Amino acid sequence: MKFKYTTSRHGGPIITVSGYRFCKSRTVGAKTHMKCSTHKGCRAIIHILDDMTIIKCHNVHNH
Repeated sequence: MKFKYTTSRHGGPIITVSGYRFCKSRTVGAKTHMKCSTHKGCRAIIHILDDMTIIKCHNVHNH
């Protein structure tokens, strides 16, 4: 699985995986939760640390 790190036009972090875009949802301590921004209601998520290390990737989409 290939991950591409970019920033949004507003400067927020964006991760692209297999053509799906993930945007920042919330931050808890050093962990950032990213959710699928391609489709509202999608349950696909990625958890990353401050150094952009991916610790969880649930890349199953309902669209």
